[in-house]
Amino acid sequence: MSFGHKLKLGAIALSASLMMLHLAHRDSIRVSSPSPHPVEAAVSPIYFSPATNHLDQIDPAVLSRFQERISIPLPDFEARERLLTVLLQKKRLAFDVAEGARTLTAMSEGKGMSGRDLASWVSRAERKALPRAIAAGGPQHFALMVEDFDSVETVTTVSG
Repeated sequence: MSFGHKLKLGAIALSASLMMLHLAHRDSIRVSSPSPHPVEAAVSPIYFSPATNHLDQIDPAVLSRFQERISIPLPDFEARERLLTVLLQKKRLAFDVAEGARTLTAMSEGKGMSGRDLASWVSRAERKALPRAIAAGGPQHFALMVEDFDSVETVTTVSG
């Protein structure tokens, strides 16, 4: 059994343990004290905020225990532009932040990109720009260019 396989099995076991703990608290299970007289445990509320991109893969018995569901849609054009502005703000750029964010937002239109996808896109652009800076003489020559951003078709999104 590989390390990766053991790690995956451990994560599944941990996830199951956390879910059982949550369900125990959620259903107000009584806990016995070391004395022969059972005492109801003082249970503090536990706030549990699970998140998934694949709601269809969650067991219905588990889903039925949650009273509320909040759907967070992918960002629209304006939200992507604001996210890109924030992500680019503190970067060294060879272009104006607002203009670049607008251009990149247009490039991402209709591609189903989440905030995490946009952050990964910016990181990939930085990695692409780094060799150019090194070739130019060092980190003082680093600046992102719009051309450093791969076309969105080549971006593998992590959203479901």
